[in-house]
Amino acid sequence: MTNASLGWTQGQEIKCTKCGTTTTFPSVNFTELYGDVRLNFVKITSNYSCNCPKCGNEMEVDVEWWQRLFPYKAENEKTLYRVVPLWFENNCNGCSVDSLSKITDYTSNSFDFYDLRLDFTGTKELVEKLYKSTRDASLLSIKDELKEKSELNSIESAIPKLKKIIDSHEIVLKTPYMPKSTFKAR
Repeated sequence: MTNASLGWTQGQEIKCTKCGTTTTFPSVNFTELYGDVRLNFVKITSNYSCNCPKCGNEMEVDVEWWQRLFPYKAENEKTLYRVVPLWFENNCNGCSVDSLSKITDYTSNSFDFYDLRLDFTGTKELVEKLYKSTRDASLLSIKDELKEKSELNSIESAIPKLKKIIDSHEIVLKTPYMPKSTFKAR
């Protein structure tokens, strides 16, 4: 299955590194390149150019990251959705967009990643990122399988294995990002 990129536009605070002015630009574009809801990993990118309204400095937003979404019960028993950016790469020029790299809670799940699927490039990249974070040697065998098989078959056969590995490394890939109140004594 090929992946049609999904995307959205939102207002985004961008801080000029020349004069320090922070401005909300109303139409910054974001794209979900690839991901898989079965693994709870989606890769997001944004490329946007603008000028600082105060000093005229040229600002170029160029960021990418992998994102996870975790529903949880808050102390008031309300369901919240925690968005966790991982492996944030900031190649911005003339500006900063620090808010994009921060964990954010939402009251509803407005993210629709159900149509996304990992492509061959995305699967290889995710395996490499997971290996760097977990050092789980079983990821190396998945990486080798990806080299040996045809693209679609190797991706689909890798999904259950990746899911098992991801679930076994919650202590690295989930727990540190969740509110302490979500871990109740049993």
